[in-house]
Order: sequence, then structure tokens, then C-alpha cells
Amino acid sequence: MLLSGDQAGGTTQVTARSSDGGRTWQPATPPSATGKARFTTDGSAFYAAVNADYTTVVTRSADGVAWEPAGSYKGSYLEAGELAVAADGMYLLERFGSEDAKLVHSKDGATWTPVGTSKELSGYGTLLFQATGAGVVASADSGVVFDGEPGHLDLRIFTAAPGRAPELADLSGVKGLYYPVTRANVVRSTGALTVAAGQSLGMASAWWSADGGATWQRSTLETPGDLTALAGNAKGWVAAGTAGVFTSRDGKTWQPAPAEVVKADEAAATPETFLLTGYQDAKSAAWLSSDLTSWQQVPLPDDYVEGAAGGGFGFTVTSSCPDKELDADCLWHSPDGRAWKSVAAPPGRAGHRTSISETAVGERSVLVNGARTPKDIYPPGAANKITFYTARSDGPAWTWKVWEGGTSDGVFALGPLRDGWAGWRMLGQELVVTRTTDGTSWNDVTRAPFVQGTSIDSATMAGDTWIGVGHLRTGEEDHPIIWRVPLKN
Repeated sequence: MLLSGDQAGGTTQVTARSSDGGRTWQPATPPSATGKARFTTDGSAFYAAVNADYTTVVTRSADGVAWEPAGSYKGSYLEAGELAVAADGMYLLERFGSEDAKLVHSKDGATWTPVGTSKELSGYGTLLFQATGAGVVASADSGVVFDGEPGHLDLRIFTAAPGRAPELADLSGVKGLYYPVTRANVVRSTGALTVAAGQSLGMASAWWSADGGATWQRSTLETPGDLTALAGNAKGWVAAGTAGVFTSRDGKTWQPAPAEVVKADEAAATPETFLLTGYQDAKSAAWLSSDLTSWQQVPLPDDYVEGAAGGGFGFTVTSSCPDKELDADCLWHSPDGRAWKSVAAPPGRAGHRTSISETAVGERSVLVNGARTPKDIYPPGAANKITFYTARSDGPAWTWKVWEGGTSDGVFALGPLRDGWAGWRMLGQELVVTRTTDGTSWNDVTRAPFVQGTSIDSATMAGDTWIGVGHLRTGEEDHPIIWRVPLKN
């Protein structure tokens, strides 16, 4: 038996072996000193996969002490990937960022051939990757966490073999093995039309409403995967997620975006332009379009950006500040999505990191939902502080205002109003819709009972109506939920 894991209180990998059924243990020799290994066995020997300079190196050991080369796969970084050994050779499953999971096979460890790719396996956490007599079987899970407990809501099982790409197994014959999930992950409005995007029963889906969210119809979009990003203006709509990137002129009929847009997980729009951000070659990448037909890759202010928001005065993204010694995230602004300028860092506090989780853009200002987190989170009493920053531009100068409250006062799912912003927060077992003009002071608009088991994932303003989308989890199924709250001026 071979056991491997992280050393308690550290990041060093500890490897141990037992030859008496696990009753006593002795130190085993790590397969490599260059990084952590992923282990598997074919029943007669141990195999280990280690990443080194974008090459997956595979070694073999009969006893966990002496290791010998068994193969290598160049050009792969096995982040969150898996290794399996079968009678017909070795399989590697590569999962990297938002790219499709890639499955390759080798009979000798030297020559590798592609088996296929899977969008679903890239968007879900792998639970099992096991060789069989005729290929491999993999299972994946959405990994949803609810009330502090993991909720295995969306189990998938895939099978694959040389010459047969990964395909989804039919789980409908066993009650409780398949959990139907339908979720609207994100909602946006252009005033005349409100669009929501997400997934239904494993298929990426979108819905639209022309009456402020009162009634909804399903669009033509239906493809394997999920959609988590959405943006629109008078020219049309763009949606992105593990299913890929899709565009629509009317929010009702969708088509895949051109191939040059590789992968995207954030979307934003100004009145004239669309911006997509994602990852390419392990770094952040961005694409810009003014017509939803032709897309051009454009530079970003940093190799690793998070979030994207658009409005009347341009685009914003967040990343680390130019001053690397400042332990905070910064807001970057661009009037056209091409040239970026760093906004002054939000007011910080010694020993704290300011991380930005959400932005909402108006005509000339942006509201930022951030959190001041102590660098050392372990001492008793250390807790996150929810902080709102508003930045207003009157030309080249930016000014900040700050409002800080406890974690229970956190406001989420921000949406711009004509004179400010609206969002929601939890107060006991009540949902509270609240609004602000500058982020400094907030006024509760209305309260409603919040049913246990529900979640609000995104919100938008359709005219004077605040619309929130989320889901209700039951023991048998995951249902989409929509909230509509008229806001009086």
C-alpha cells in the first residue's frame, strides 16, 4: 500500500508505504523532488505523475521505494488532472483553467494520441478517474457548497477509450444517482429586454423576458455545458462559460462565436462595444468586438485579471496593483477596452488585503464590492470586512468614497440605477433589497421572507424593477427562482 498527502501545517508532500495491510507504515521514496505527485496503480505496480516545466513525467515503482521512468507527455500541465493505467496503456486527463479537459492515451509512455476533449469535465470537479478493461471511466461533480456542507448536486459519469471520445453515461435508471439541475447563473437587462443565462439538465441555456421579468421564454440556445457570463447592449448579446462563447442579435436566437475567441469566463459591454475576458496559455486574455461578428484579441493591464464590468464611460477590470509591495487589488479603467489606466488603489489598512469581488458601472462612476481581509487569518477574532468603494471620474481624476460594515451587512448582486445602485443583503431569515447613491449610505427598500434552501446568484435592473435570479435546492431537484422588486424613485 502507498499513501501520500501534505505534511500537517505545511506544503511538503509525505509519502509512506505499508506491506502488512496498513498495520505498520514506513517512509517511502517520493517519485520526484520537483513537485507533488498524483498516484495510481494497475494492481501490480505504482505509477506517479509529476509536473515539470509543462511536461508530465510518469514513473513506476514495484514497492514505493525504487522508481524508474515510465513515460512523459510534453506540452501538458496536469493541474487538477488525473493519471490512470490500464492493460492497454496509460491515460492522462488534463484540466487547465477554463479550457476543455483533454484526454490522451499511450501504449508505451512515449507516444501519445488524443482520445478527445470534454467541456463538462473541465467545468466540474473530478471525483473518480479509473482505468477499466476497455478504457477509462471518470465521474465529476458540480461541487456546490451549501450552508457549509458540500452538496453533490450534479453527478456525471463519462466513459472513453482509444477511438471513442468521452461520452456521458445514462444515469436515469437509478433513482438518486441523477440530480436534475436547472439554474439561471446570471441576469442582465438592456431596458427593453432582460436575459438570463445558465444551464438546464446539463445543457447551457438562456431565457428572455420583454416585460421586466414578469414572464419568460426559453431561447434557442442549448448545448452541453454551462453559461456564467452575460452582457448586452442595443446591438445584441454575448454569453460565455464552459459551454463556449455565444452571441445573439435579439437575445432569443443564439449562435457560436467565431473560433478566434478561445475561452471566456467574463463578459461586459458599453453602449458600443463588447469585451470578453478569459484565459489563454495560462494567462488572462481579452477579446473586443463592436458588431458581435468580428473579434480582436486585445491586451490587458495584467497577466491575471478578475472580473469585468462595462458602462457609459468604458470598461473596468481588477487585478494586482502596479506597486507590488501594496497588498491590495486595483481597479483598471479603459474608455475603449484597448488602453488601460490604473485607478488609485482603494484606501487600505496595514496588515490587510483588499480584494475586489464585484463591480457595477454607471454612466460616470463605478461601485466596487470588496473585502478587507487580514493577512494573518488565524488569530481569534480575525474576520473579513465587507467594504464598498465608489470611484467617480470627472476627467482624469478619480476620487474614492468608502463604506465599511460587518460581514452580516454584506450587499451583493449589484445593479445600476439611474441615480445609484441597488443590491441585496441578508438580515436574519429575510431578504432585504437596498439602494445607495454613492456607496456610503444604504437605504432598505423592501424586505421579504427568504425561504431556506434558496440562493440569489445575480441581479439586474429592468427599468425600475430589481430582478434577482437564483435557485431552490430540494431533495429531488434544483429549481430556478426569480425575484422581482419594483423600486419607487
